[in-house]
Amino acid sequence: MANYPESYERHYGPLRPVVEDVFDKFIHCGTLERGFARIRCDHCQHEYLLAFSCKSRWFCPSCHQRKVQATAANLVDHVLIPVQHRHFVLALSKLLRPTFQRHRGLLRRLATLAQQTITEALRLALNLPQGIPAFVMALHTFGEYLDFHPHIHALVADGLLDVDGNFHLAPKIPDKVLSELFRKRVFKELLSLKLISPELISRMETWKHTGFNVHSGHAVPAENRAEREQLCQYVLRNPFSVEKMTIESPKDTVIYRSKLNAKIHRNFEVFEPVDFLAVIAQHIPDKGAREVFIKH
Repeated sequence: MANYPESYERHYGPLRPVVEDVFDKFIHCGTLERGFARIRCDHCQHEYLLAFSCKSRWFCPSCHQRKVQATAANLVDHVLIPVQHRHFVLALSKLLRPTFQRHRGLLRRLATLAQQTITEALRLALNLPQGIPAFVMALHTFGEYLDFHPHIHALVADGLLDVDGNFHLAPKIPDKVLSELFRKRVFKELLSLKLISPELISRMETWKHTGFNVHSGHAVPAENRAEREQLCQYVLRNPFSVEKMTIESPKDTVIYRSKLNAKIHRNFEVFEPVDFLAVIAQHIPDKGAREVFIKH
């Protein structure tokens, strides 16, 4: 951590106190020195010690995965309304990502803008100005190779509820329409906060590809519990995966594998050990920051 300001602050921002706290908990996850429970079988009297876990959210792959499985099951059984759902991903222009990295308070606002975008589109499509949406959304800050890539995953009821609680199924909304609505809302928000200039907005709007992107998946029927739970787990997944990592000797280089990236023409990224720690540290949420949002 001592060389962080010199080596990494320019790229990833100042070292936040939460990072050192989470790293310390993670290093001692499952060690008896940090506390344990004594487990005893009343029948055979066999006993063993169970070390406490770190319970680090959105960082420790083991602890977070337990939360993912429990939360996904709870969402499917008790939160998602029994109607057709659709998975949306709403992503920012690469040019604007550093702004959200420097001003992390904007990340929560990004979820609100995504919700407003989809709600507006559904209300227009169904001509239900007071229609009530149903959302489960998660904020992701990580890209395929752990770069800072803030975007929103939303599992959305594929329509709206009216004031009487009746559900109205919506037609599929073109991704281009959603992308344009999302872009306008983000520009308006950043302009109101004086974090972007009108000149830059005007210039970006003339580009053939502004970098904003919305992708909507196929409709998932209410009775398909397995796919609904799988989607919930995907939306809630940890920023990095141990299964994608390999350590190469003698320098303990970290090779992180994922899907083929068309821009870099390979399916892996190579990190020096300390560089890898700096990269994943940027995805640790601030203390108290919400990463999951539910509305209906």
